[in-house]
Amino acid sequence: MAVNRKINEYLANRGIKQSFMAAKMGVSSAKISNLLSGKQKFTAEEFLMACDILNLDPKTFYERKDA
Repeated sequence: MAVNRKINEYLANRGIKQSFMAAKMGVSSAKISNLLSGKQKFTAEEFLMACDILNLDPKTFYERKDA
């Protein structure tokens, strides 16, 4: 599963609104929507910022393909 879908699922399962993430990241709600829908890819900085806001290790959203 793609990282954007995993983050979106994480937010939905915990009732965290996209507008909350947008405000914390300092971006528009449209930008967050585009990132989470896959219309736009997360930059490394945006991804790490999202993980920091959610207080999660970035590894939470990655699967090892060689395992």
